[in-house]
Order: sequence, then structure tokens, then C-alpha cells
Amino acid sequence: MSQTSRVWQLRLLAVSVVIVPVAALCFVVIPQVRDATARQTTKNHMRQLSIALHSYHDTYNTFPPAFVQGPDGRMWHSWRTLLLPHLGESDLAAQYRLDEPWDGPHNRELAAKCPEVFQSPHWGTEPGRTNFYGVIGRRTAWPAHHSVSISQTVDGTSNTIHLVEGPPVATWTEPRDLRISDWDNAFRAPGRTGSHASLMDGSVRYLAANIDRRTQMTLLTPSFGKQTYSGPDWPDEWNESGETGESVAALDIRDVGGMAGTDLFAAAVTPLDPTKNQIWCATSQIAWNDLRSQIGGIVVTTPQSATVTQLNRETFDRKALSPETYVAAITGGSPSQTQALQARLQKLFPTVAVPLRPQSEDGLPRLRLLAGLAKSMPFVEKMERITTPLAFKHSGKTTNTVSFGRVPISSSVLGSPVLSGQLEVGDYISDADFIMILHTNSRQFDQVILAHTTSGKTLRDTWNEVNARLKVPHPNRVLSSVHSGERLEIPILEFGLFKSFDELVGLSVSGFSVNTSLESATESIQLRLDERGAEILAVAEYQVIGEFGDEGPVSEVVYDPKKLRNFVFDQPFFLALREKNATEPYFLAWIANPELMVPAESKP
Repeated sequence: MSQTSRVWQLRLLAVSVVIVPVAALCFVVIPQVRDATARQTTKNHMRQLSIALHSYHDTYNTFPPAFVQGPDGRMWHSWRTLLLPHLGESDLAAQYRLDEPWDGPHNRELAAKCPEVFQSPHWGTEPGRTNFYGVIGRRTAWPAHHSVSISQTVDGTSNTIHLVEGPPVATWTEPRDLRISDWDNAFRAPGRTGSHASLMDGSVRYLAANIDRRTQMTLLTPSFGKQTYSGPDWPDEWNESGETGESVAALDIRDVGGMAGTDLFAAAVTPLDPTKNQIWCATSQIAWNDLRSQIGGIVVTTPQSATVTQLNRETFDRKALSPETYVAAITGGSPSQTQALQARLQKLFPTVAVPLRPQSEDGLPRLRLLAGLAKSMPFVEKMERITTPLAFKHSGKTTNTVSFGRVPISSSVLGSPVLSGQLEVGDYISDADFIMILHTNSRQFDQVILAHTTSGKTLRDTWNEVNARLKVPHPNRVLSSVHSGERLEIPILEFGLFKSFDELVGLSVSGFSVNTSLESATESIQLRLDERGAEILAVAEYQVIGEFGDEGPVSEVVYDPKKLRNFVFDQPFFLALREKNATEPYFLAWIANPELMVPAESKP
């Protein structure tokens, strides 16, 4: 090899020593620079939108609604088009016509003129489409076609999400935003580490995709635990998964007198029959307590029935129920008073029709004592409706029922926690003896407590035993979360029940100035528990005519905390509903047979 060739080889080697590392560095650094630039542009756009939103608020004393409805009831205009004058887009605002919908013959020509401020290069843009959305919900800063002001932001503007970024699925003029579940699915999609959100104070934050869902929900709501808008004109297309479907008030009501395996109790201390479904709600006790208050002591009847004794033994702490979830009324029974009570109930519960006894026309004086309870308790994350029927064992029989919950991802490994914040193992001894808590996203964070255990002598006794276990769990309850390898199956409950407590009708009531008697004592309970959440409507009504101005100890077992657990409610179980941090539950049930469950369709 010549001297010249060696020199050139050495020069090429020197160049490669420099070029290869530089090229490798470029492959790493350039994408990072592009990502950083895209993030910064996105943040700048969100800040501009926040400034425009506040300019709108300064003008109208409220932020814009998510959309404006047209005379035909359709969604005509988006908040983005309402914001144009406040973004320095006066010419584009002048071209947009408010007398036709966004997709009208004139306005649809503007779709291609999307201002850059509505796009997020961090997420990925498409011509004419937006990446910025409001999250629409009854509890969020965007309650559909209703506006929100800063004064409604009880949690503070620095703690409330105003806008989020997402995929370019909507034309910028389109009145289309995201439900909570829509954003959650996009936000936590595989491969995404997080996304930007602007807060109501104008600041922009980057939220990691693994943020706790309850924290996420707290940030989405201006006043967490309370609805931003609770009126009756909520558009059906903006219902969340936990709120969809026919209202529980539409369920057919059956008289338990004609049901072989179900009963409804006026008092929680009525003795239990472990082979029957037995249901209790606080409404009956609340109405009875009001009768006691009218008398000034316990109710004495002639004769004194066992139900009267049981009702007198019990009480209910009304602080265990938020005032907006129930009504307790003491009125007369005249048609005008009935009409006034119905109007009051409609105001308190605008989305459900509370049933009342027919108006009396005989002119006799009556005292009506009514207690009504209505609650919608959606889950933050919709669970699965399980396709394989659940074989529910009861009284030596097996019945296939429809269930919900989650199926394990793997049958051999424990895996990571799932639905954290929504599923909690309250106690665990074995697969045959455990307690599950399902946390809901209701305004009061109601808890659905399910105990796969034996019944006590009464519903109250069973609750006391379950509550004691929740306070001091068994040593086997090492893990309070459900993991990806573990199974959860719960029968779907769906029922409407009515009972007339005939044993009370006709009893003479002492304590009033003249002779009085119980004319009627009734209660109806409608309940649904499925993959979307829980809903309940209960009404108890008493009318008075008169003149008025064990089981043995459980043996210890050796427990392996790495063993996969199965939380399958395939035999009689206990159910309780209570508000978070409440002193006591407002609903108790022993579910012993499938009479209140949704049956699985039999295969031919």
C-alpha cells in the first residue's frame, strides 16, 4: 500500500470517528428538539385560548357554553367560534354566520380556515381539525349548553381543568367536545405518556397518563362532589356511561306479596330468612320517625304489632344522607296538598317521577308522612358486562344470571392493580368470605359494599358485623386492591318492589288529641346495579286518619398473599349502600336468590 493510500485511510478513519457519533447524536437529539418545540407550541396555543376565554368572561360575566343550540334543538355553534372575536380573528368571526348551523351551506366553507391556535402539534394535527376540547359533564367546567362562571369554581381556578388536548377528531367549527370517558380513553391510550391541560387560571400543566383517576376527576370539576348543572334539560347525547340507559324510575314495580322469594322490610331489625331476598331502605324509618315526632315519643298502637315495636327500636341519623338526595314531608292528604307536595318533589328530583298515593276525595282529614330518596351513583370507569353466565347457587339450586365486573388478564400471575380508586378489598379471609367496596363518582362518593359472607339474625346485625370487619380487616387482607390476574363477578341487580305493610293498617294510634288510625303504610324501592354504577329511588308513605291541627368462629387458614383471589358473588350475599364517611348506610339487602337478578338467556 502506498504512502498516499495510508494517508487517505487515516483521514477517512478520522472523519468517521467524528461523523458516526454526531449522526447517532442527531438521531437522539433532533426528535427530542422537535418534541420540545411541539410541546412549547401547544402550551402557547393553550395560553392564548385561556386569555381569550377570560376575555369572553370579562365581557359576559361567564365563560362560553360548550355549544349553542339552534331553534331546532340541535347543536349549532361551538365555543371555538364564539371565541373568535377574543382571539383577534375579527375577519373570520365576521364571515361565520350565527343564523345557520356550523355545517350549513355558508359555514361549512370555513372549515378549511382553522386558526393555528386551535391545533396541538404535540398531539398531531390534521387540516381543518382541532386538538383542543372542553370535557363535558354535569360536574365539569363545561355543562353542555349551560355556562359556568368563575364564582362557581369553588375549588379554585388553579385546581380546575378548563381545556384538554386530544386527537384531531373534530372540525374546528364543529360543536363537538369530549365526555369524561372519551378523554380518559384518549389520555391513557397505549403509547401515550400524558397530555397538556390548561387550568381555569390560564396556566398550562402536563398531566401524566398514570395519574390517579380520582385526582383526575377532582381536577375536572369546579366544585368536586357537586354538579355544575343539575337541571332536567340535559342532552341525552352527553350522558356519561354511568348515566346512560333508562332511568331506574322506569322499572316495573312488583308487589312483593306475589313474590315467593323476596320481601321488603320497614325496619332493619326484622328477623331474616336466609333463603329470601330481604330489602330495607331508610325511607320507611325516616317517615316513621316523623310520626314519632308528631306524637312526641314512641308510637303506641292498639294492638301493638311486631313491626311497630321494631320501628320504635330503630332510628336513622339523617346526617348520613345529603339533604339534596332525600325529602321528608309532613302534610295533609287533600288534593291541593298532594299537588303541592308533588311540585316540591319534582323540584328536588327533576329527573325522576316520585310516585305518590292517589289523592283522596272523601274530605276526611289526613296526616301524610312521606320520605323519598333518589340517587345516581355512576362509576368513574365503566366495568365489563361479562359474557359468560354466572351460575348463582341458592337453596340447593343453580341459576344462570348476567353479571358484571372484570375478567382476569392472566390466570397465573397477580399482575398490577386495576381500577385503582374504584375497587377496594374491604376484607378478605378466603374466596368464600370477603368484602368488596365499589367506590362511585356520585356527588357524595357513595360506596357500594358487597359482602360474600353469612347472614346475621337481622339486616342490622349483618351490617354491624360487616362494618366491624371493614374497620379491622382480617390479617389475610394483605392487598386492598384488585389485581389484573384476579376475577370479580357480581350479579346485575334490577328490580322495582312495592309493599303495603298491612299489619299496620287499621291500628289505632295513641298520642293525638282525638282518635286516629293508620290508614295506609307503603313503600316502593327501585334499584339497578350494573357495570355503569348504581341507581336507587325509594319512597315510603304513611297516612293517618284523624283530626289534626350465629355463626361459630371461622377457623384460621394459612394464607399466601401472592395467591390469586377470586371475588365471585355466586351465592347469597349482603349489599349495603352508604355515603362516604357517613355514620350508617341508607340501604341494606340480603340477596339470597336470583329473583331480583337479570337472568341469562338460555341457549337452545
